[in-house]
Amino acid sequence: SAPWTNAPGAWDGVAGKGVRWKTRRKVGGGSSPVRWGNRLFLTEGDDHERAVLAFDAQTGKQLWRQVVADGGAGTPLPSVSDTGLALPTPSCDADGVYALFSTGDLAAFSHDGQLKWQHFLKRPLIGYGFASSPCVTGGVLFVQYDTYKDGRVLAYATATGELLWEKARSRGASWSSPIILPGPLFVANANGSVTAFDLTGKVVWDIDGATGQVTPTPAWGDSRLFPVNVGSPLLSYKVVSEPVKQWEYTGHLSDTGSPIALNGLLFMATRNGRLTCLATATGKELWQETVPASHASLTAS
Repeated sequence: SAPWTNAPGAWDGVAGKGVRWKTRRKVGGGSSPVRWGNRLFLTEGDDHERAVLAFDAQTGKQLWRQVVADGGAGTPLPSVSDTGLALPTPSCDADGVYALFSTGDLAAFSHDGQLKWQHFLKRPLIGYGFASSPCVTGGVLFVQYDTYKDGRVLAYATATGELLWEKARSRGASWSSPIILPGPLFVANANGSVTAFDLTGKVVWDIDGATGQVTPTPAWGDSRLFPVNVGSPLLSYKVVSEPVKQWEYTGHLSDTGSPIALNGLLFMATRNGRLTCLATATGKELWQETVPASHASLTAS
């Protein structure tokens, strides 16, 4: 969610209405853009190459494009022909941009496009394409690497790429991305559990979470955490020092896109076109609307 009140309420990409600029890209990708200052960062990737790009946020001019070498050269690429190999959204801070690709390649660049460091996390064994996005705070980059075969959470020093710690976990495949809670805490979400780690890798708490092959990232708002997955109830936890479960909801649940919570409201959209609004304090359903079908996560301003 964004704190600004001047977000555009309507636009038309084909006609150009409400569009400031357009820039054609060389390769497709399922990741979302991230912004730091006047720079917009994006990833793209297919069977031929994967790259990180930087644009001028005001004009759309491409400032640089850096190809990320395949750390698993000689081994087969994951088979995800319809989704591409750039599904995770990059993360950035004042010192760099950090990109994880569905090939298992993790790379850090300076804002002017210089490679800082790179690691290969092995090919992820997972259907539809690996999609969990990394997150960064306090000079630490956190990666949630859940696959069919095994799972890991890893933390790297953003300045050097040093592996600070790694924890094995057995949760099965997950497409959910980790989030940062006050503390700071890194929170990883997967089948049956939501786990909070501090910057040193210590488990601060572990609670029951949404079950199944979890795709949505939990929503966080009003000091409440909301893990969700289709086929499993939406859960609400009040988080002070330890999370306390408050309510469940079993209506139209987020399935691919992630929900969002703010101003006492929780919003969820489904890929078959249902938009639901709940009260975060009680779980009461306030309204539902039919909307265009979408796989995208929600944003708000």
